[in-house]
Amino acid sequence: MGKARTTRQGLANKRELDADKMQQIRQKLKERDLFFEDILRHSDILHFAYYPDQHRYVAEIMPYRVRMIPKAMDDYPESFMKLVRLSETDKEAYRAMVAAIDSGEPEAECVVFMNSELQSGWYRIHLSNVPQPAGGQRKAVGNV
Repeated sequence: MGKARTTRQGLANKRELDADKMQQIRQKLKERDLFFEDILRHSDILHFAYYPDQHRYVAEIMPYRVRMIPKAMDDYPESFMKLVRLSETDKEAYRAMVAAIDSGEPEAECVVFMNSELQSGWYRIHLSNVPQPAGGQRKAVGNV
């Protein structure tokens, strides 16, 4: 019986340590999330997810400089190109970049002149396909 009591007490102590360790891990992850959110919000980089099968993009955190761009947009890239008023030449380059990702290329990028209400200038857009398990939703990550 003494051994059983010691084993139960040891398991209780282990669970307590595991719970403390999990709490520490959660706290570290929360701090990292805040750190990266702050970086993205106050940087000049827009980071977004592109879903090729839906032709949709989603940006969780919007930097101040691009606040006129919606966090999510359907009919991507056409709706985005219209919003930032790309020239016909730049539209061709942008469509070629997205088509490369849609066809499975690991990465693609282009440089285009965006003309918005708040800011105009040349921007490099980079997309990278994210490997998915068989049957998983196709996704690419991008930044501007």
